Amino acid sequence: MSIQAMDEVFSRLVRDKAFRELLRCDPEKALANLIGRPDLGGVWLIGAAGGPVGYLVLTWGYSLEFGGRDAFLDELYLEAAWRGQGLGRQAMRFAEEACRANGVLALHLEVERENVKAQAFYDKTGFENRAHYFLMSKRLAQPVGRRASRRHSHAERGNEGSAEWLP
Repeated sequence: MSIQAMDEVFSRLVRDKAFRELLRCDPEKALANLIGRPDLGGVWLIGAAGGPVGYLVLTWGYSLEFGGRDAFLDELYLEAAWRGQGLGRQAMRFAEEACRANGVLALHLEVERENVKAQAFYDKTGFENRAHYFLMSKRLAQPVGRRASRRHSHAERGNEGSAEWLP
């Protein structure tokens, strides 16, 4: 993937006011951390008319509930002029193939509650609304790549014994 091409698409996206309001991090830093780290996931450009018109980002994880490796479709972006022309469906097929090639058993994504058009698109591509679940997030101040390990004594809470959380 060309960093220059990715930067071109990303800079167009960052100019979008609605997108900027959603950012909760430094997007360039986050992207730089992901590119070149296949153990974390991948970034792929979506091309049409001889150039990039969007991108998708997959990140890898593991789920006991789904019995193994899972993935999160962190971003699927197409420039507005290219939406509704089949590129999104092609990108989703590509994402599923990339997941299967990496041993992924389940693919997850999030979509804004108000974005009924995107919800309908994902429903058509086989995603299920897990209405009995909420996606919840908590920001952690710990830098990426640092492992947490701590010992917690139940005696601190008035209980006997202790538990240890290992990396």
